[in-house]
Amino acid sequence: MDKKKRQVIETALSLFSKEGFAAISIQDIITEANISKGTFYNYFSSKSAFLIAIMEYVNEELILHRRALQLEGTASNKEIFAKQIMIRLELNTKHNIIPIFEAALHSNDRTLKKFIQEKHLEELDWIAQRLLDIYGERAAPYTIDCAIIMLGIIQHMNHYWNANCKGDINIEALIYYTVRRTDRLMADKIDSKDAFICRFVNERTNKQQRITKHDIVSKIEALHTAICEEEQEIKSLISFLKEEFNEQHPRYFLIKPIVQSFESTFKNTPYVLLANEIAQLISTYIGGKLDDELHCLY
Repeated sequence: MDKKKRQVIETALSLFSKEGFAAISIQDIITEANISKGTFYNYFSSKSAFLIAIMEYVNEELILHRRALQLEGTASNKEIFAKQIMIRLELNTKHNIIPIFEAALHSNDRTLKKFIQEKHLEELDWIAQRLLDIYGERAAPYTIDCAIIMLGIIQHMNHYWNANCKGDINIEALIYYTVRRTDRLMADKIDSKDAFICRFVNERTNKQQRITKHDIVSKIEALHTAICEEEQEIKSLISFLKEEFNEQHPRYFLIKPIVQSFESTFKNTPYVLLANEIAQLISTYIGGKLDDELHCLY
């Protein structure tokens, strides 16, 4: 993303967190960011495009935080899973993002509504995949069911608390409560074989679980080719990753810190999307490998 465009979004989020979404106009953002109206609409073709850009920005931050947590342990670690879920609620609070979602949902803009729906499905898919990481193949028919129920518990508990209880809800307590309930629910579903929605779980599971070193090396090669010769330091970094994944036993303890630094390394570069995709693939691959190694110990 263009540096100036990112600055405008960060300015808007700062204003929203201080004053609230409803109190801030496009002109307020333009004035605070010290840009012209023409520059603003050069970056964002409409107000809807601007809101989508803001939500994409926050979602990108969410992905980066979740990926960093994933590299701290195995894919089946429930503690990490709870922290990953918690991040979304913390970011929503930090950026005061909920009113933006509500405005989008209540607007007549089909593009905005479609975007919200797609992001909601992406979150359900992510939770379903993480449940599969934790509970294994036997849980595959029940992961979408449980993902929907998990989000339902979090959202409705939060809404009820805000409407009827004093003080702010304890987000950490809510998330850990939800994870505990899901743990029991998943055990019951596996035992009773009771599923309501099984939509595309097996197809998605196969795609996620079949990540290979070859997939990762192909993406790394694409990134290596795209990087200009002048950026030799970054090129050397990518070459190192390629060499490691071409080894029979890659040294994950060396790979982890490099992947964790991808955010700062590729931020504000033309390669950021491909770099983020590679980091996500590596995080998922390493998490699965660490789980396999643990299973071999017991």
